[in-house]
Amino acid sequence: MAADKGVIDLDSQKHDRIHWKARCIDYWSKWRSCVASSNQFHKYYQYGEFEDCDIHQKDLKNCFLWKTRKSIDALDSLISRKQEEERKKSSEFANSVWEKRENPAKDWE
Repeated sequence: MAADKGVIDLDSQKHDRIHWKARCIDYWSKWRSCVASSNQFHKYYQYGEFEDCDIHQKDLKNCFLWKTRKSIDALDSLISRKQEEERKKSSEFANSVWEKRENPAKDWE
């Protein structure tokens, strides 16, 4: 087997990220919903410009590279993007601007 740069043989080398499961259909769904005309018109109405869907296309390409060729570079890219998305989601809830409460205010009827 020819040794390509960034491609490993799973039997001969262990990698801690290999057990991470990427589902390419999820990346395809994100890309497809991004490029949909309804989404693009909505983004144009909201922000005055169309949404750039290149990142979703890159994620889909990296998923296929990981699934077909076991490219570690593609896997690293997918994992770093996933961690970035999780960091963004967690920062939405981990702010100190508002006090979270379980019940409505006492003077609110």
